[in-house]
Amino acid sequence: MEEVGAEKFRKMVEEVSFMAGLHGGAEEQQVFFKILDLYIHRAAVPSDEVRALLEGREAIFQASNSWLSFLCHFRSPAAWAAASLEALGDDTLADSYAETSLDRWPKGSSIVRCAHLALRSRIAARRGGRGSAMEFARAAVQVAMEEHIPLMAVLTGQEFGEKGVMFIEDACEKMCRPRALVLQELAQAAGHGPEQPPTEP
Repeated sequence: MEEVGAEKFRKMVEEVSFMAGLHGGAEEQQVFFKILDLYIHRAAVPSDEVRALLEGREAIFQASNSWLSFLCHFRSPAAWAAASLEALGDDTLADSYAETSLDRWPKGSSIVRCAHLALRSRIAARRGGRGSAMEFARAAVQVAMEEHIPLMAVLTGQEFGEKGVMFIEDACEKMCRPRALVLQELAQAAGHGPEQPPTEP
């Protein structure tokens, strides 16, 4: 029994070490899960410890610079931090995360880049910079279309009402799906769409 228990413990240690390695190290792994928890519960006020991480920034960027973040499409603590800060109303810090991430990893995950560009677009719009907002939106849509994730272009286009219709139409055409149906499915996913798909002319 002792040998079985020792072997099981050894395997557990190896698994933990392997996962920590994917995250870049034990400290980075801890930061990863703290920011993931913040992202999942982003309506809640962060603890003092997490707030210090957010304001310090560098530990979160270090945790984003890992094999796991590069191999998986949206496992980026920096992107989670930016989204959480936006939800908390801290546009300045959220924008700084997006800007720095785009500068550091210009060829990183296309979904993460789209998310950062879309976030910068929303923040620019709230600040009254409509021209800058559209530039960031166009950049997000360009990444989405070139990297074959057109749904991200649809989500970006929705932020701009009539001006975003062109983004949505181009993305739906790339998906070979009717625009009305795509928008309805997104509305249903958000919990406020009609049950029956509209007829697309």
